[in-house]
Amino acid sequence: MISPFCANSQPHTIEIRIVLVPILAVALINMQTGAHAQIAFSSDRGGDVDIYVMDEDGSNVIQLTNHPSSDVNPDWSPDGTQIAFETLRHERMKTDRNFEIYVMDADGGNPTRLTDDPLVDASPTWSPYGNRIAFASNRHGTGDIYVMNDDGGNLRRITHDDTNRSPYDWAPAWSPNGRLIAFESTRGGRGSDIWLMHSDGTNPIHLHKNGGHDTSPVWSPDGKQIAFASRGGKNFTWEIRRIDADGEGLKSLTSNLVNDNWPDWSPSGEQIAFSSDRDGNYEIYLINPDGEDLHNLTNHPAHDYTPSWFPATLAVTEREKLPTQWSAIKSKR
Repeated sequence: MISPFCANSQPHTIEIRIVLVPILAVALINMQTGAHAQIAFSSDRGGDVDIYVMDEDGSNVIQLTNHPSSDVNPDWSPDGTQIAFETLRHERMKTDRNFEIYVMDADGGNPTRLTDDPLVDASPTWSPYGNRIAFASNRHGTGDIYVMNDDGGNLRRITHDDTNRSPYDWAPAWSPNGRLIAFESTRGGRGSDIWLMHSDGTNPIHLHKNGGHDTSPVWSPDGKQIAFASRGGKNFTWEIRRIDADGEGLKSLTSNLVNDNWPDWSPSGEQIAFSSDRDGNYEIYLINPDGEDLHNLTNHPAHDYTPSWFPATLAVTEREKLPTQWSAIKSKR
């Protein structure tokens, strides 16, 4: 996701087994105790922009961070024990807008800084196995996608596009099986579009050509579709759209004279949360993937945006289907 204030190879089998055990255990506990999904989000309802969490019906709102600077773009770890976010709490001057990546416990405790660079580090997203975090940064002069361990170590830049005079890659999103990353890129030449690449940055594929601006991609839990924010239609406002992971089946879910942005798919795949200023301020709404049953979830006079669901989606897409799907995508380009 783009900040509201700023316009690896596949893990080894042994690593997967080690990480999936706690993930599956948490999933079983949730099922046994009847735990329901929660949504983390950013809001200025306390005066400063902080991270909050609420139940999936909008109730039981709890403030997790309380800092005079801005904390935005939360993203849950797959096991639900931590939340990654971007923050301005270390900017040297109020004009720096120097976002850095932090993680904190799910109750807001133990905030830990993972990145330390004089330029922007933003849009953190956890791998489905919980051992890596992808993010976007302009630390090399242009926007690129980076991957690091969940403790900030082993930092690697995975996009290096030089086909555009001002290349810009942003807003990474890991597929549920961990094999692909969807992201926003200007490498198509005009505006920004949604692209896919392997999780080590290889084999980038242009998923959808818009001519306007597409950003904030997020995968459906089964890995078959991608929702994203798009601007460039007749209204030239941000709208929510979805597309099949092979580049087919494009559908607009919203179409109006206001801004709808920052989508995130529910763990069940039955709803998409997003932010909209249709009521005069940003609120978090839910909508079905077919564009039906829209309703306001937060209904608060402050601005609420960048929703992130938990439980995080487990890796449900079959790995062996990737080569076939990837070939289908490439054949259409």
